[in-house]
Amino acid sequence: MSKLNKWQWAMIIVGIAGTLLYSTMFDSKPISGLMDYAPYAIGGIVLVIVFALVMPARYCPNCKVKLPKLRFPKNANEALYGWTTCPNCKTEIDNHGNVVRR
Repeated sequence: MSKLNKWQWAMIIVGIAGTLLYSTMFDSKPISGLMDYAPYAIGGIVLVIVFALVMPARYCPNCKVKLPKLRFPKNANEALYGWTTCPNCKTEIDNHGNVVRR
């Protein structure tokens, strides 16, 4: 796992602060239902998207094409284990950047 640089830490802190600020602005009544957790869910989603966009670029080990930052899983292994498929050569790559052998 790679270390986070100062900009990634800054984005994490901004995301957490934004989540807390957003939740305190709209969470003025006692918890009474599922919609009371909506600010936390929205803040968490924004945090994940910002973190994904700040991560360093990844490249396919076979064809050296830059992989997309936001991935959309095409099968269960990609969804469960963080794998991705190269859009150019269709090679399956695990979350560490290694080719998956089956």
